[in-house]
Amino acid sequence: MALVVWWLFTPVQDTTDYDRVAKGRLLDISFSGVRVNQESLVNVLVKYEGIKKEFEHLERGFELNFKPGDYVIVRYLAEDKLKSKVDVAESKKIRARSIDPDVLVKEIYGTESMGQTAENVAE
Repeated sequence: MALVVWWLFTPVQDTTDYDRVAKGRLLDISFSGVRVNQESLVNVLVKYEGIKKEFEHLERGFELNFKPGDYVIVRYLAEDKLKSKVDVAESKKIRARSIDPDVLVKEIYGTESMGQTAENVAE
């Protein structure tokens, strides 16, 4: 029984090797209804590369650091842009340093943002 409970509540490690990085515009934040250790996880709706996607079960506290309209870093596969994830750690760097996400992407990944410009990311 304990093993089943541990398996149900242990986060799945994402081992996908994402080969693209883009900035995304956070459109909506909502609580997922899932609780881990008495803390609610959140779902977010993000627009990146012309796609709107809901990312589910992001870590508790995400909603304290971000609000709709903020930029986040999204990692995805070149051959399937829907296979993606929000890079929470890198997104928090944007907020903490109050810098343009394009600058952060270039600084961290040595490349221009493979994502959208602010004008065509906006809703």
